Amino acid sequence: VVKLREDLDASLKKAQSLEDELQHVKAGQAASQQQMEAAKEHPSSQNDEVEKRWREEVEGLQTKIAQLEEESQQRLNQVREKARAVMTKLREDLDASLQKS
Repeated sequence: VVKLREDLDASLKKAQSLEDELQHVKAGQAASQQQMEAAKEHPSSQNDEVEKRWREEVEGLQTKIAQLEEESQQRLNQVREKARAVMTKLREDLDASLQKS
């Protein structure tokens, strides 16, 4: 049970880390969006290059977000499985304890 608890804690920390990274990437995407909107307000020949770079950056960020969301979902599923294992073990231990008494 102690080992399962440690595994569960580690999984929860990893899931939180992925969630933090996802929020960071989303914030970066929002900043890029604001830069693009500002560039549209001031037309110039540089804007075409800025827009191209921005689109590439957004595509990269969208890919990263999708990857992080997938990793986060996988980690969440692992945490759920470990939690089920802990609960099953606790029930078994409780049943065994009750049968002894």
